[in-house]
Amino acid sequence: MQVLELIIFAGLAAIVLYQLYSVLGRRVGRQPEDQPAPEAAPTPIRVGDRTGLAAEEAVYAYAFDGRRYDCGSKLGYLEATVDFGLKHPETGAGFARFLAQRDH
Repeated sequence: MQVLELIIFAGLAAIVLYQLYSVLGRRVGRQPEDQPAPEAAPTPIRVGDRTGLAAEEAVYAYAFDGRRYDCGSKLGYLEATVDFGLKHPETGAGFARFLAQRDH
């Protein structure tokens, strides 16, 4: 039971920290909404225009099998937390039972 409580606490702590960071980031850091809008929007860069950049700098990529999570959004972060919690060898079974017992 302590493991399940720890998982729940960790999930709630992560959500609180995510919210706290978004609030403090707007007040302390430089955010796009804090900066004035430019006079005119720049022209879009076409893919053909970037071919010179590839010749100057190395471009790295990694193809992987699996799911990609968008942890920049609240829903994506929660999806990642739940999926990894279910796959964890120590907590997966208890967490699955917890999710199954929840009222819908």
